[in-house]
Amino acid sequence: MAASCNESTGTPLRSPVGTPGKVRELINEGIVSEERCSDSRKDNSFSSDGNHSFDASADVDTLEATSKEAFFTRVESFSSLKWAGKPSELCPLACAKYGWTNIECDMLKCCSCNAYLCARLQPALDINKYKQRCVELQEELKTSHEKFCFWPDSPSPG
Repeated sequence: MAASCNESTGTPLRSPVGTPGKVRELINEGIVSEERCSDSRKDNSFSSDGNHSFDASADVDTLEATSKEAFFTRVESFSSLKWAGKPSELCPLACAKYGWTNIECDMLKCCSCNAYLCARLQPALDINKYKQRCVELQEELKTSHEKFCFWPDSPSPG
């Protein structure tokens, strides 16, 4: 199959359909493999007095949510129609890192605790107010989860 080219510049055109696959390819190297995670979970129990033990592998939902495949799925929930005009600090990778999926225009939902976060950025004449709102939203990616949600303390390594 031949790639399409921009007739005026001769450069290949990028297909928006290929974008999620390209994201996977580019960041695949930076995320801990599932095999390595499962090996570390086997050794992740402790005992303070020998009588009580904690087994981190018991929470299957948490492990599934933090998998590489789940991270990619969260990233792929973002589209230019629902998540447009955001600065790089609020890119899909940053949001997915903290468990957020894009469900509607400017609306995020946590894949674990089901909390919602409206990330609408109002056009502002004052650039300082706009930048302040961006910083607030960055912080809200971490703090808008429910009380016992694990994402604020354990973001994906994406």
